[in-house]
Amino acid sequence: MKSLLRNIHARIVDQFFKPSNAQMLSSAADQGVDLSEPIPFTFYISFRNSDDADGVAAMLESKGYKITRETEEEDPYPYEVEAETKILGNENEVTQQEDFFRTLVSKFPARYDDYSITYSDEEAVFY
Repeated sequence: MKSLLRNIHARIVDQFFKPSNAQMLSSAADQGVDLSEPIPFTFYISFRNSDDADGVAAMLESKGYKITRETEEEDPYPYEVEAETKILGNENEVTQQEDFFRTLVSKFPARYDDYSITYSDEEAVFY
């Protein structure tokens, strides 16, 4: 039940308080990103338990994601997994990835923390 409520809350926040995927992609294109080519997206998920984070990180790495781990001690979900992959810059691809990560974190005491679009060595867009 808690995961359902978290998912509903996340959808409300996404719809009313954050830029849409279309706005994010438009902003990236305005900054010179070629959306017709696969571009790096980093998806952020955070866990309460380090063992869960370790298991998910290993699974994502086996699926080809480049994984970075961080720990934020003050956060109630201190074990962050950053999963980078290259996808086409269109709304359907982004939505599929977001749905994948939301479904994944619903199986754990975890949360989906959004994504960033990167190019070169700089982050182009983040929310």
